[in-house]
Amino acid sequence: MNNYRKPFLIAEIGCNHMGDMDTAKELILLAKNNGADAAKFQKRNNRELVTDEQYNALIQTHKIHTEIHMVHTESFWNSL
Repeated sequence: MNNYRKPFLIAEIGCNHMGDMDTAKELILLAKNNGADAAKFQKRNNRELVTDEQYNALIQTHKIHTEIHMVHTESFWNSL
């Protein structure tokens, strides 16, 4: 296997940081310490993904996933 190259492992952090910078950094370190070469986040705006009715239901049943926690400024992402 002369052409073997080590796989590039990407940790899927997604939205598991729940908008908290310290949690995001901790998840990055955990991924690194467990062999990940990179960490992947997801950025989304829930209001653009669903209808108004679905969005209102989402806020009522899953308050932790509101825009406050899921949409961040460019400085948030750059600081990671």
